[in-house]
Amino acid sequence: MSGGQTGKVVGIDPSITMITEARQRTEELHLLIEFHQGSVYHLPFADETFDGGYSFLTFDILERPQHALHELIRVTKAGGQVVISAPDHDTFIVNAPDRSLTRKLLHFICDGTYSGWIGRQLPSFCMEAGLQEVAAIPDTFTLRSTDYANQQTY
Repeated sequence: MSGGQTGKVVGIDPSITMITEARQRTEELHLLIEFHQGSVYHLPFADETFDGGYSFLTFDILERPQHALHELIRVTKAGGQVVISAPDHDTFIVNAPDRSLTRKLLHFICDGTYSGWIGRQLPSFCMEAGLQEVAAIPDTFTLRSTDYANQQTY
């Protein structure tokens, strides 16, 4: 990714359906955005291609998040920023009347996700991969009803 008026954003997804949807949603923006079908484990770009790398709500569903992190670092230029937004499913806050059931459901969701603890693991993974100035910034919201969850928007 690059910044400024001449910058370009490149999106990757293994699903052609998601790529098609992303193209449709962004075509009216008239911005330099490209979408490629591909794998986060084998990004189809040369080393140090981008000024920065960004991932939003992906690392928790990855079976091998450290491998994906190394790929993201590989395609980012030296001195560039890598930003990853990823939840820690075991720290979700749900305001529900049945405490025992809520805990069971949250643990079920966390344990049923490949990398349910990635939010707490990423800072260590980033430091182990040699990244500098690693920061973890928590973001908390309380789910008060199923209406928000049913919107399926993030």
